[in-house]
Amino acid sequence: RGHIGGAKNIPLRDLARRSDRIPRDRPVVLYCTTGYRTAMGVSALRLLGYENVSGFAPSFEGWKAAGEPVETSSWL
Repeated sequence: RGHIGGAKNIPLRDLARRSDRIPRDRPVVLYCTTGYRTAMGVSALRLLGYENVSGFAPSFEGWKAAGEPVETSSWL
């Protein structure tokens, strides 16, 4: 269904195992289709000591509804 340009897909179930791919030295914004997994992901990363994470509250659905561009190529 697409993604926000420049996004990297790390499924919620893999966040802890793949946390080495998540930078600690710059802002990290999580999003999902509706926001539920975003909140869980932000909480999980904060428990792992990340202070630079936030969630994109409008979610991917909000992004699309606002008419923002959507990439349909393979995830990075």
